[in-house]
This record gives sequence, structure tokens and C-alpha cells, in this order.
Amino acid sequence: MKAKTVSTTIQKVCKLACCGFLPFYPRGEHYGTKFPGTPKQLGKMGKNWVEAALKASGALALDNSLTTLEITELGAIGLLGDLRVLTVTYEKETDLPTKFIAKFAALDFDARMITDVFDLTLSEVRFYQQLQKKLTVVDTPACYFADIEMLSNKFILLIEHLGFTRNASFRDFLVPNSLSLEEARLCMLQMARLHARYWGEKQKEVPWLNRTDNKLMEDLIVAQEKVMWKHFSRKDQGGTKPTDWEYEVPEELKQRWPSVKKNTFLYLSRLENHPFRTCLHGDTRLDNWFFYNDSTNSPAAGLIDWQLITVGISVQDLAWFFLGSVPNEFCIAHENDLLRTYLDELNSNLETPIDEMAFFEEYDLSYFHSTVKAMIAVSKVKKKQKRNLKICDKMMVGALAGLERRRTWEAFDKLENNRMKINHKRAISKEILNRRKTIAGYAAKVTPEDNNT
Repeated sequence: MKAKTVSTTIQKVCKLACCGFLPFYPRGEHYGTKFPGTPKQLGKMGKNWVEAALKASGALALDNSLTTLEITELGAIGLLGDLRVLTVTYEKETDLPTKFIAKFAALDFDARMITDVFDLTLSEVRFYQQLQKKLTVVDTPACYFADIEMLSNKFILLIEHLGFTRNASFRDFLVPNSLSLEEARLCMLQMARLHARYWGEKQKEVPWLNRTDNKLMEDLIVAQEKVMWKHFSRKDQGGTKPTDWEYEVPEELKQRWPSVKKNTFLYLSRLENHPFRTCLHGDTRLDNWFFYNDSTNSPAAGLIDWQLITVGISVQDLAWFFLGSVPNEFCIAHENDLLRTYLDELNSNLETPIDEMAFFEEYDLSYFHSTVKAMIAVSKVKKKQKRNLKICDKMMVGALAGLERRRTWEAFDKLENNRMKINHKRAISKEILNRRKTIAGYAAKVTPEDNNT
């Protein structure tokens, strides 16, 4: 890692260790008042704080008030945050719901390491503060209050309880055939609309978004690759043993691992000028989708959990959806048809249709990126996290199946030799090209395609 990135990372870790779990009430940067940073603190601040928060955000009329507040467990476990259900009653009639979801920073240090070092908490708070109401093309939970304390990175969100307000339901990745074909099609439409909204230069409308080509991503992700392979290949991460896992490490992945390590940042670097760059949700697996009937009683779908919102290549959301939502048999039968649904909706919202040959080439290649991403998720699993272990294992199985199904290594060879339709010179920023002219030895190559860009 470069010294500056090391320094930044160490500062974030030290800040987390020093301030992330202090028992004091945090003070929000947006509203400037104290807020509950944990469910326990919410219990102590009670309905007076909830009432004040709803009034501060403009959600509750100043002449109204809360008469009761009940705080209960949600029943679902947030991997990178802590969740509670708030049930309230009002003195006067209001259009506000009587149930909310309260989301807090995780109480687990390892989870906070992820959210704090990569600024995931800040991204989600900013999403609800600045984007959620503007993002009318994608269905998301309404937000009634959002604030964060930068010193501790503690935050609180009061968001829509979708099961209560819309009778929405969720699907379970661990339940066979949980997602129907028509529901998967709804997901394709939602992703296409999100991507089209911030396609190309439009993503610069949101300057605070994380990026896959930033220095922190380069140094930390690539560094993790160097240490996670041993445990991943042995299947003993987090105190687990091989019999806890169903995934099998393919021989070709073993043989290609040195090349995978060498080319990871080359892949991540292909962003600044990439024609398919856009705003990604970042975690489009099945757990983060909700389904309901809209005001016309038509089936609809939407997305929750916006911590991983980032600038990336559109196909990355798609591959992550398939490997984290449906089994390989479903993909074999329906993947190409669903990708066509996505493309048709995307092109209908763009001024110029995209190059479909380049799209499918990039999609095939994206399973290389998704496999590394799934490996990182698997490497963070602890034996005691039974459900998380099963989900990550199933995602890993899906990623490895995708490598074979999409013949990803053929696309990977094109990446190595700068023979993608969207070549390195076309996709990578000049700054990174100049800084990393020897990225795996390929970024400096000039190809016939380069001369045509």
C-alpha cells in the first residue's frame, strides 16, 4: 500500500477504536442536535426524541405530537447495521405511518471496520438525505430522518416500514425457487432505470459517490486478495472447517490466481471513461429487494440498503444480482432473456443505444470481479454466523458457476491482452494510465483499437 492510503486507513481504524463505541450520545452534523446512536440510547431518549426528529425533518406538523412509542426487534438481522421497529401513536390525525424502521451503526467491530474504512455508512446517510426523494425512477423506502456524527460514524435512519405501509414482502435466497421469473424481470427493469438515470457523465451529478477505481479500493482490495486465498482455498476462514462449505475451488481458478491478483486493479481502473459507467446500487442480491402491489395493484419491486452505492460498470450490479438471487439452473434457463429485458429498458431511457456485443463481453468478464467480491465476503464470515455463512457460501457457488456459464476466462484473457472491445486506453483515466503505465504491463500497450478511439 502507498503511504498516503496507509495513513488514511490507519486514521479511520484509530478513529473507530477510539470514538466508534463511546457511550456518549452522538451529535448530528445535519441537524446539530444529539441523537440516539444505539437502540439502548433510543430507549432512553424515547418518544420525545422521535417526535423532535420527525418535526425537525418536516415530516410531522409542529402542532402535533407523539403519545406513545414502542420499540421492538425487527426479526431480520442487519449484517452492517442494527435494526429496530418503532410503533407510535399521534395526538392528531396525520398522513405519517405508525410504524418505522430505525437503523443504527453496527455494534460489531468487524462490521464497523468495513463500513467505516470504506465510508459505507456515510454513503447510505447521504443517499437518504440527498438522493432518495429525487430518485423517482427507482422504488426505495421513504426516509423521515437521517443524521450522522462524523467523529464516531454513528448514525440513525428513520425509514419506511415497507411491510406495514405497502404490505411488501421479501424473498429468501436460502429457500429454493424463492424468486419467480416475473419478479426477476421487475428487478431488471429497476436496475436499468437506475443505471440509465446516472449513465456516463450523469454520475458526476453525485460527486460524493464511492468509486471502484479510487486509491483506497486499489490498495485495500488488492491487499486483501494476497491474504485471503489461503483460507478461501482451505475453507477454514473464521474458525470454519471444510465441511461447513459447499463451494468447491475450481482447478482453473487455482491455476489463474496469480494472474487474477495481478489484474484486479486493472479491471477496477477501467472506469473514468468507460461508456457503461454509472451509479450502482452495489449490493443487488435478493435480500435487498422488496416486492408489493403498487397503487394500480400491479406487481412492483424496489431496493433497500444503499450502503454500497458507488460508481462502477453497469454489468457489475447484474452479475451480483444473479449470483446472489437465483441458482445456476435458473440462470441457464432465463439469464439471457432477462438481460434482454434489462437492455431494452436501458436503451429506451438512453439517447443512444449501447453496443450490445461490448455489453455481453463486459457482462461475461464481470464474473471475474464478482468472484473476487464474493471471496472477500466469504473471507469475513465467522462460524457463529450461521445464516450469513450459508448465504455467502451459496453466493460463492453462484459466482463460480457464473465463471463457467459465461466462459469468463475467455473474456479475462482479452482483458489481460487488452483485446476487449472497450480497451484500456478508452476506459481508464489518463491520470491512472500515467500513474500505472505498467498495470500488469497492459495499460501502456497501443492496439489497433486504440488508434480508432
